[in-house]
Amino acid sequence: MSKPTPAGLANLGDFKPAAPAPDEAPVVSRAAAAAHGFVERDAPKPIKRRRASEEPTVSFTMRIDVSDQNDFIQWCDEQRLPYREGFKRIMAAVRKGSV
Repeated sequence: MSKPTPAGLANLGDFKPAAPAPDEAPVVSRAAAAAHGFVERDAPKPIKRRRASEEPTVSFTMRIDVSDQNDFIQWCDEQRLPYREGFKRIMAAVRKGSV
């Protein structure tokens, strides 16, 4: 003897989930958000202009005075140099003996 099927559940074997919503839904919501003055949360990604070094590189960390760090960062900003290039110029001056 089989168990009776509860009312309304007789055709569960024929159940198929609905098709997923098309990809247009996020576009519509972005357009609606823009119409109401909302902006994207994701910040624009900066363009990286990093030049690869011709020599092998190594990570180097040291503890320095804050005033020396600030001076170095300001100098690199004024010269429009990445820190690696700024350090390289300082070491070239040390090798020449002009520091």
